[in-house]
Amino acid sequence: MARTKGENKVIKPGKDLIASRADNFRKRLLKIVEERIREIDIDFASVKTVDSVGLGVIIAAHNTLKNAGGKLRLINVPEKSASFLRPQDWINILWSGGQNEH
Repeated sequence: MARTKGENKVIKPGKDLIASRADNFRKRLLKIVEERIREIDIDFASVKTVDSVGLGVIIAAHNTLKNAGGKLRLINVPEKSASFLRPQDWINILWSGGQNEH
């Protein structure tokens, strides 16, 4: 599910952001980038599981948007997911810190 708010798109990846679902999520992100939307928020409110492949998709999207002058943010990140991301140092780059920021 994706929702547009001005030039910002909010994406809800679903329950699991894991290898078996990562390609579909990657395609959704690429389609949004192709639409020239330069700010994407990934809403983690419903996400229960993230693996290294899912994290890789997020990092690749972040790099693509950054190179295009855009920004990718993670919002509504549960502590369980945040603890997975912190060791990668990506939490500080991607996470907006706001619980309900759009």
